Amino acid sequence: MTDKEKFDFNTMIQSLWNGKLPLQQVFWIYYFAIILGLSVLGSVLTPLAIIFGLFKIVWAGFMVKPIWVAADLYKGPQHWALAAKAAAIVIGLAVVGSLLSL
Repeated sequence: MTDKEKFDFNTMIQSLWNGKLPLQQVFWIYYFAIILGLSVLGSVLTPLAIIFGLFKIVWAGFMVKPIWVAADLYKGPQHWALAAKAAAIVIGLAVVGSLLSL
């Protein structure tokens, strides 16, 4: 495996944060798929459910900005960008609600 083929977590996080990834990828892979995966793991590995739940809250909170920035940079139909921004607001409110209920 070459250096270019290696997965670099820091580069991925920077790309997300700086809006260097397309909206579809940011929302469906980096937000939705990861949250879904954490939910499944939390339900299968019941003793670790609280850890997966906390990580879901942290990840969802982190993803609000990348979704918003990717929506700002989206060149396709603007109703998708608007829907992504609405989802980011709902996600942010859900995170605040989850944190207040801890």
